[in-house]
Amino acid sequence: MKKHLLKISAVAAAAALMLSGCGTGTALSVTPPELAGTNITLDQLAQVNDIDNILSRHENCYATVEVKDMPYRGFGTYTDKDIFFYEFYDPKPGTWQTTVYFNGGQWFMRYGDDALPILAYNWYIMSDDEKYEKYYKTGRHEFFSDYTATGQYITAFEQSEDKKDILIMRTRSDDRYIQEYIDRYRLYNTQYWFAKLDHRYNFNPTTLELEYNKNFLRLQSGKVYTYYYSYLQYDVNQPDFMKMVMAIATETMNSTDSEMKTVTAVYDYGTENEETFTLPYNGRYSVTAFGREGYTAYLDPDRTVPFDGNIKYEDMMIYYFR
Repeated sequence: MKKHLLKISAVAAAAALMLSGCGTGTALSVTPPELAGTNITLDQLAQVNDIDNILSRHENCYATVEVKDMPYRGFGTYTDKDIFFYEFYDPKPGTWQTTVYFNGGQWFMRYGDDALPILAYNWYIMSDDEKYEKYYKTGRHEFFSDYTATGQYITAFEQSEDKKDILIMRTRSDDRYIQEYIDRYRLYNTQYWFAKLDHRYNFNPTTLELEYNKNFLRLQSGKVYTYYYSYLQYDVNQPDFMKMVMAIATETMNSTDSEMKTVTAVYDYGTENEETFTLPYNGRYSVTAFGREGYTAYLDPDRTVPFDGNIKYEDMMIYYFR
């Protein structure tokens, strides 16, 4: 199955992988025959499981994911209308690492060798509405895969034996995507055209919401590799680790143990469109600044000293010009 690659910055950059999740932002362009014995179409499934539609019906959505032979054991994503949270477990250091978007910015946390939390913050220098549209809404869609992706075709629709508990969709990826998994598992003695990538999606038969996704690599020999699965939950309590990260970030950001500095960013300095944003900063975490597209940042109004995006622990002025 072709999936969207995660675009994870900062501490999770090395953890990019393929993820299937709570919904898809892409509706189908074609509608196959109605599902056997029902009037459900793939267009309906795609619309119902669009993440924006999910959050119009639920307070939140949480996906727990396991991927075989990746450099970490598992991960999860949690999203509601204001918070987007991603976590993964790296077994080598034996720690969870995380990123969470809340309060208009994005926090990253990992643990250092001294077992103390290391925090980083992305400061988006723009209005709350701009941040929501550009980073929150866009970012959360990157973590939710389209199960109707190119290269995958439907092989069966069915219901569970009792005909009511679950609606099952089975699909198979075409051959060009199979070689990736042959290479991943080093199955070089197996001709890829004798292997299959099969996928099972379980939907709630009443709401049509996706509940479970399991993917298999089936070899001609009969051996089956379960290389991916995800479990979806709706209207759940916030994950404990997310709450901890948010509490640590809030406490660190508001700490008065060190002198507070002021970072000021100005757009279109000296013009009628001049606009100013400020960030109180106590130096207890690292900050990277992100301005609006189409602007170049400088440390002086004469545009002679470029700004590299990294905030220093001092009073600063940043000037953004088109």
